[in-house]
Amino acid sequence: MAGQLGETDLSGSLTLDQRGARPRVVASLASGALHLADGMAVLGLRTATSPSDGEGRQPVASLLPDATLSPEALRSFDAVVDYKAEQIEGVGDAGSVLKPAHLAMRLALIDGRFMLSPASVDLAGGFVSSDIYIDARSAPALARYDIRLSPTPMGPLLAGWGLAPRETTALARGRIQLSGRGETLRETLGHADGRIALVLPAGRVGMARASASELDMTNLRAAMFGTRSGNGVDSGGGMFWGLGQRLGIGGDKAGADDATHLNCGLIAFSVRDGLATADPILIDTDGHVVTGRGEFDLRGERLDLRLQAQGKSREWFGRPAPILIGGTLAAPTVLREPVDLFRPQRLFGFSMMLPDVRAIFGFVDPDEAQAPACGTLLRGGATADVAAAGPAPKPAELALR
Repeated sequence: MAGQLGETDLSGSLTLDQRGARPRVVASLASGALHLADGMAVLGLRTATSPSDGEGRQPVASLLPDATLSPEALRSFDAVVDYKAEQIEGVGDAGSVLKPAHLAMRLALIDGRFMLSPASVDLAGGFVSSDIYIDARSAPALARYDIRLSPTPMGPLLAGWGLAPRETTALARGRIQLSGRGETLRETLGHADGRIALVLPAGRVGMARASASELDMTNLRAAMFGTRSGNGVDSGGGMFWGLGQRLGIGGDKAGADDATHLNCGLIAFSVRDGLATADPILIDTDGHVVTGRGEFDLRGERLDLRLQAQGKSREWFGRPAPILIGGTLAAPTVLREPVDLFRPQRLFGFSMMLPDVRAIFGFVDPDEAQAPACGTLLRGGATADVAAAGPAPKPAELALR
């Protein structure tokens, strides 16, 4: 067979067998270019909307799909479909390294049980593989998600954060394991338990020049991968250097000084009933140790995270400001945490605005950060420093096995 489904070309073979209790479809199909909207329509997926908090109750796009998991619909027929697509349209810009390609998957639907396994797609020099299982024989449906990111170059993967792909050699790998029940896909994630982990082994991280429209991502990148230049100034988050760079008067950011060595990192979340809590966020570079706390809610898709960088050497005006990540999964916001340099104080019985010494000297990096034991961290064991600061980190290797 050969034809067109929406804007997607389709060719291959398809057999319909109606001799059993349920119709059975067996197919082997391929496309040169799959348009994402066509694929979502075939699977019954759609982007959910929710009311905004502002006046007028305008709908706000949600990132998580809202397909209904109907036992009757999923038990109306059986199917086994192998599908391949060379290109995927409707995701990323043309020619972008983040544009997914080479999709291959097997879809099986047997007596109300849906399996997408295996499924893989190339992305940013690596690939994403997944196994998804949904049992809709009884309501609410049970869904299990296992999504894995192979060792992938961080430069192309995080180019939108201000990283320079050609100057970055560090890799990232990760895994998402979740399971939950619900009447829709979005509900299964909103009630899910599990673990999310992104591991960052050692490597070099290069920085790209920031434009005015990229300042939010520059703030985030500065907190996570701030670098020390030869004169001891923090080129990632230093207050004066950063201002000069953003005004275009601080020199060329393509230089060798604008790269840092990443020793290790673990960005992990424990998920309970749809609430993902940082457990832990810890990134060690040659200049800083970055920690994070907070959570994001898979039900409301709300983000509430805070990142703080601590320097490894004493610097004046060298500490990056804490970064606040808010908004929604579909539209995150990244802001520097505001600092009040003056606050109301009483002096000689009078109330007046006076400098807050603690806030002013908060710009001084006091040389308090201790480098974590990277091998121990990536194996999931707790160092004494981490244990003293809070609960021991979960095993990263267990999460990525």
